[in-house]
Amino acid sequence: MVPEVAGSNPVNHPTQASVESSTEAFLFPMPFYTYILISDSLQHLYIGQTNNLEQRLARHNQGHVKSTRARGPWYVLFSIQSPSRAQAMKLERKLKNLKSRKRLLLWIQAHIDDQVATVSPIFYDIWEQD
Repeated sequence: MVPEVAGSNPVNHPTQASVESSTEAFLFPMPFYTYILISDSLQHLYIGQTNNLEQRLARHNQGHVKSTRARGPWYVLFSIQSPSRAQAMKLERKLKNLKSRKRLLLWIQAHIDDQVATVSPIFYDIWEQD
């Protein structure tokens, strides 16, 4: 413990565990995801980005996201990993600017083989229908 001195601000020295976890975060940065959800009830598509896809999907399905609240349940149709939030946001904007379901499905079809992409089997059913 660091002794307090009158008139000064005590300094918290990092513990070994906090140094190790911050070093780990630097060496292994958290991935971000751009994702496309599909509503089971209406077949609507939603595009977003996050650093925790499982938690974000839960928030959509629990009604915490205003734009998806009344249209669930939601499933991940497609996700792609990015090394930074900036890149995930850039891709999110690009996908939203496609502005049509058909163009979006064509984009997914073109990126199915990307090593950082995950495609739901639901996609193939939608692809055949559209």
